[in-house]
Order: sequence, then structure tokens, then C-alpha cells
Amino acid sequence: MKESKRNFETRKKDHIKWALDESSQSKVDSDFSRIKLLHRPLPELQFSDVDIQTTILNYKNCSPFFISSMTAGHQKSVQINSRFMAAAQKKRWMFGVGSQKKELFDWTAVQEWKKLRSKYADVFVLSNIGIEQVIATPIEKILELQKNLQSNAFIVHLNSIQELFQNDFSEQFSLKNGYKSIEKLVQKSKVPVIVKEVGFGFDLETLKKLSQIGVQVVDLAGHGGTHWGYIEALRSQKPKGGSHQLDKLKMISAFDQWGYSNAEMLKKIHDFKLTGSDGLKGTQMWASGGIRSGVDAAKCICLGATAVGLAQPLMKACLKGESALLSAMTEFELELKVAMFAMGVVDLNTLVMEKNWYEN
Repeated sequence: MKESKRNFETRKKDHIKWALDESSQSKVDSDFSRIKLLHRPLPELQFSDVDIQTTILNYKNCSPFFISSMTAGHQKSVQINSRFMAAAQKKRWMFGVGSQKKELFDWTAVQEWKKLRSKYADVFVLSNIGIEQVIATPIEKILELQKNLQSNAFIVHLNSIQELFQNDFSEQFSLKNGYKSIEKLVQKSKVPVIVKEVGFGFDLETLKKLSQIGVQVVDLAGHGGTHWGYIEALRSQKPKGGSHQLDKLKMISAFDQWGYSNAEMLKKIHDFKLTGSDGLKGTQMWASGGIRSGVDAAKCICLGATAVGLAQPLMKACLKGESALLSAMTEFELELKVAMFAMGVVDLNTLVMEKNWYEN
């Protein structure tokens, strides 16, 4: 759907404002409290032995954490993303950029990313575009997004509820040919394709279909963190009085419980794999959405997540400066390492291979 450059930039700035507001956070629990990690009081380890380095896709000796896609396409995003990329380069975290939609109609957006990419050449960068654009845009233009950014992988985000609330429930909004369009991108892309939600998660059948068409990674992005439907409803609020308008805040409250948590999905995938089925063979599962500590991350990895994404907590830190951002990233890593030490687990392979958890 067409949108003016001014409205686009205003919307992107609004997203940061409301994402940091508690009223935009999920009203449903992340379910991590259901998963208990085994405490081993005599781990027979030295803390320095605990190693959280891993290999994700072809990124070696990296952290299992990644900076999840947040913002792009407005004046402040350049400074924000510069801080994210500087920190990601120092900490060896993957970095997911905000939506590159603006690049489809504004060449200046391409130049901004090129400058940042040249400055932070060693960062493992994840391109990002919405499924609506993948369906409606010629594949050559979509592939240019990866080429311009020189990214190492390509995220396609799914955000149907957010889009409907954002676009006033337009009857023209369509996600027909979604699987076909993703499959074409997988076939044409020179880098791995990642499909992610934005806070509502995936059902098992969708995961199977994505795996069948060759999607290398699914970022489950479950509920428990920022609720993008609430963000769009909050953005639409207008002063009382005047002409009648839809009460989007009332409407979105009907979707408080919508979707799945990371813990719920990972447990279901774990049980599915125990049946011996190869229906998800070859597809990595990442977890983002509602991750608020390194202990949450440990639970995700125990349940089979290859990588764990963070967004809102890092945005809060980033706006205070690069030092605050680096401190926040270090805290998440240390919490993960402390959890592993207390479990008597020396590395991430051991964490996921052994049964180090139980369901409460």
C-alpha cells in the first residue's frame, strides 16, 4: 500500500516511542516460568570454563544472542543503528536491521545503509523486509536490498495483525501467494532466508510448510514482549470529540491472548521431533520476543533454539548511549553463563544436547 515519505518516517519514529511505553507490552505471560532449569549445586567447573561461543549459519565464534530487527527509515535511525552495529561488532552479535521498505522508493535510504555497512564491515547483518513487499514487489528489487546492504542473511517478517490495524483494516490488504513468494526468494537468494513473526509466533503446520519450501531459519518471535498491534492502536489515538472513529485500543484488547509464546512453541517442536519425524529437518529455530534475561535465553536454548533475539531492552539501553548498550549486552551474556555454571554445563552444545530442564 502506498504511503508518503513523511508519513512513513513519522510512523517509524512513533514505533520507537510506543515500543518503549509499557502500554505496548504484551498482556500475556511469556510462559518461561513453566520451564525449570536443573540446579546442580556442585558443578565441578571453573566459571572461566563456561563458553557461550557458537556458530550460527556461517558466523563462527559468535554469541548466541542477536539484536532483533527494530528501526530504520527515519532521521534518528542512523544514529541508533550506528550504535547497534558498533556494539554488535565488538560483542560478535548478529544484527537485524529494521524494515528496508523505504529503500524501495527512496534511494537516500540505500546510501545511509551503505555508509554504515562500510564503517562496520565485520558485523553479521540480517536484511529485513515485510511479506507484503515480498509478494507485491518484483523479486529482482527484493534481492537488491540484500546486495545494497551486503547482508549475510535475509529476514522476511510476518505481521498480519499489525498491518491490518495500521492500515485501518483495508480490504485491499492481501497475503495471498505468501508461500510461493517466500519459496521464490529462497531459490533466488544468495544468502540464507529467515522467516520471522513480530510477536505472535507460529503454529506447527506453518513451520512444516516453511521447512518444506527450504526456509533455513524461522525466528519464532512469540508473545510476551512488545505487542505491535497495541503500538498501532496507540498510534491511532486522537483527542476525544469530533467525528466518530474506530476504538482500536478496545479492538486490539480482544487479541491480548493471541498467538503463542516461545516456551510453548519450542516445547511443541521438541515433542514433535521426539516422534522421529523429519518434518522440520534442516530448519533452525531462533527465539525472540519477551526475552528479558539470560536465564530466559538459557531456557530457549535448552529447548532447541539456536539463537536468541533481543529488541526492546536493547533499545532502552541504546538510547542512553553505546556504553549503556554494551553493558546491557554483557549482562545478558553473564546471566546466561551463570545459569550454565549453576547447571554444570560447560558449553552450548551440552546445554541443548542433555536434558537440563523440566516443565513445572
